[in-house]
Amino acid sequence: MISAIVFCGLEENSTSAGIIRLEKIMEIVCEVLEVTTEKNKLVYSSRKKEHVFARHLYAYFSRKYTRETLENIAHVIGKDHGTIIHSVKAISDWIDVDKVVKATCRKIDIKIKGELKRIDNNIDEKIINNIINKYKNGQ
Repeated sequence: MISAIVFCGLEENSTSAGIIRLEKIMEIVCEVLEVTTEKNKLVYSSRKKEHVFARHLYAYFSRKYTRETLENIAHVIGKDHGTIIHSVKAISDWIDVDKVVKATCRKIDIKIKGELKRIDNNIDEKIINNIINKYKNGQ
């Protein structure tokens, strides 16, 4: 399985970046939907409504918050790039007409942004500590 690390919203050669894994997006989606994260159910072939919806949301937020290719996003859930395109369009359409989907997306959005903020704070702290150490060592 691909363990994708994604740099969100910053230059690729930047020293500070919000890093989120595709697996973390899936974990957040499952947490909000209260769906088990058992790989064999969510990933691959389950046609249960809650698993299909979770995969759709995973695809939607992976496209929204990452620069990963459709193929890499699809690989994590055992699907192909066409499924990701369909999922993103489906969620985009549902947000416009379904209040429950819109509210669910809002909850997931807030959790992902919170995770990115937490990661950014950790990275900023490491950068500041490196600068302080260099200053103390006279470099």
